[in-house]
Amino acid sequence: MVLTLGACATYGQDHWLPVEGSGCTVWADEPLKAGRVIHWTGECEDGKLSGNGVLDVVAEGQVLLHFEGTFVAGKAEGEGELERLDEKGATRYQGGFVASLKEGEGLYELADGGRYWGSFKADAAEGAGVYQGADGSLYLGEVQANQPNGEGLMVTADGESYQGGYVDGERQGQGVLMFPNGSVFRGDFQAGKANGQGVFLAVDGSVYQGVWRQGKADGVFRVTRPNGDQEQQTWTDDVRVDNQQSGEQAASGGAQ
Repeated sequence: MVLTLGACATYGQDHWLPVEGSGCTVWADEPLKAGRVIHWTGECEDGKLSGNGVLDVVAEGQVLLHFEGTFVAGKAEGEGELERLDEKGATRYQGGFVASLKEGEGLYELADGGRYWGSFKADAAEGAGVYQGADGSLYLGEVQANQPNGEGLMVTADGESYQGGYVDGERQGQGVLMFPNGSVFRGDFQAGKANGQGVFLAVDGSVYQGVWRQGKADGVFRVTRPNGDQEQQTWTDDVRVDNQQSGEQAASGGAQ
């Protein structure tokens, strides 16, 4: 699961947009679209918005962007509140700004009902944060470029949880995966799947120790039963290939 805050923005151009009836301009990363008008309640300095005020971008009587806060030399600085409206719905942000980009600590509410509390840098979620999805899913941990990166805990809507390393939104490195049925996998992950050495604790208390490849049990496993008995099993592509017992749970338990 990625944090659906949108793609990281790249601001390569400056546009200074006219503010209706004021002779002032305000910075934006794109030109003003036809039919849109900018209103500002505050002051201007050297032809650019300055100080505290309210800025609205309006089209056909509808407010598409509403900002309350402080401008310095035509760009939002410090604490502010921003609301945007587009075809996907309304998004809201309350927190820090630097040069009109989200930066520092803030709360971002998404159009789909998800919410992110945490750090921002250059308009993207970056640092430590908490993301709560509209479906009840939860992520708590390190974030970079709007995605889990580093150490984190994620709980899905159906109750599955993973705590461990992430790279670009995918499980990577050491981690612990707990399934809704109570089984647990602890081991290595790569590209989101169990890959390498691991230990799987099945619901019946049996412990499987061995190697997983691309989320599937693959190799020779040492199996310890709840009563202490041990045996050796061979698995290939998540299928037991030596004296398989009918109904035995796959060693991977779905660690994918």
